[in-house]
Amino acid sequence: MRTTVRKEKVLKRLNEQRLEHRVLPLSEHAFVVCLQRGGRILGPFWDEAPESELWLNRALKSGMAFRRFLDMHEWNIGGDRIWIAPEWEFNASDRLRFFETYDLPPAMDPGNYRLDEEAGVVTLATEFELDAYASARRKALALNKTIRAARNPLWAVRDVGRLASAVRYAGYEQLVTLVDRNPESRVPMELWSLMQLNPGGTVVLPCTENARRTDYFEPVDPAYVRVGKRALEFEIDGTRRYKVGVAAPNVYGRFGYLRRVAKSRWSLIVRAFSCNPSDRYVDGPVATPGHTGDAFHVYNDGGDFGGFGEMECHSETIGGDTGRFRITANFPAWFFRGGKQDILEVARILLG
Repeated sequence: MRTTVRKEKVLKRLNEQRLEHRVLPLSEHAFVVCLQRGGRILGPFWDEAPESELWLNRALKSGMAFRRFLDMHEWNIGGDRIWIAPEWEFNASDRLRFFETYDLPPAMDPGNYRLDEEAGVVTLATEFELDAYASARRKALALNKTIRAARNPLWAVRDVGRLASAVRYAGYEQLVTLVDRNPESRVPMELWSLMQLNPGGTVVLPCTENARRTDYFEPVDPAYVRVGKRALEFEIDGTRRYKVGVAAPNVYGRFGYLRRVAKSRWSLIVRAFSCNPSDRYVDGPVATPGHTGDAFHVYNDGGDFGGFGEMECHSETIGGDTGRFRITANFPAWFFRGGKQDILEVARILLG
C-alpha cells in the first residue's frame, strides 16, 4: 500500500496543473511543499529518499491520473492539513446517518486559500462559511496558517551531540488561527489537525495508565493496539478501518510515528499540541451523541481512500457557550531519519 511518488513528480504535477505552491526548506537535508489547494503541507522530501515522509495520493504519479483527480474535485491529496471539528456537525447532514449523508464541504477543503511567502515564512489564509447541520446554523469563519522551519527539539538535551549528528532532522512550526466571524450563531468548534501516514509503522501515544479510549467506527481489532502503563501503540497498515479517540486528561500533548523506511534506516515523526484537560473537545463518535473530551485520534484507512493512516489532534474549543471566539494553536512537527537504535533513542527522549 506504500506510495512511491518521487518528489520530482510531485513538483512536476503541481506545475503542469498550475497549482500555486511554495517550496520551503527545512534544513540542508529536506524541504516541504506548501500547497494553496487545500492549504496542505506536502513532504517533507529528503535528499536521500524518493518518497514523501507523509502519505501522498498515488494520483500524483501520473499526469492523466492527477488531472482526473482534480476534475473529480477530489480532496485527498495527502500530507498535513487543518479541518474544522466536530466532523459530525460540519461534514454530514444527519449524524445518525453519518456515512450515508457525508459530504465534505468544498469551502473547507479544498477551500479558497491565499498563499504568500516572505523571509522563509509561508502564509495560507482563507475566509469561508459552513453549514452546522446539527445546530441548524450557518457559520462564518476565518483561518490563517503560518509555516516556518522549526529548530531541532533536541537542541537543549544534555550530551546529545553524537545523537544529533547521527540522525537527520527536519521540522516545521504551523501556527494556526481560527476566528468565529458570527459568534451570535452559537456553535462550538475547534481546529482539527490531521497528518496522513505511510503504512507500515506504529503510532506511539504517551498517556496515563488506564487512558480512556473510544472506538469511533468498528471496534479496533486487538491485533492493532498495544496497551502499556505509559503509552498506547497502534499499528498502521491501511487495510482495516478503525478510528480511536483518547481523552484529553489522559494525554500529554505529544505523539509520534515510528517506521522502518529501508533495510537499515528508520524514521520518526513527532507532533506536539497544547492539550487542556479542562476543555470540552467537542468531537465524538457519530453513534454516541453527548460523548466529548477526546483530544487525540488515530485512524487506519481500510483501503477505500488509498490505504494510509492518520494522527489527529484538536485545539481548544471556541464558540458555543465557551466565551471564546478566536484561538491560535501551534502544531509543530519534527522528522528524523537514521539507524534503528539512534531513532529509538530520539523516540525515548521525545516520547518517553
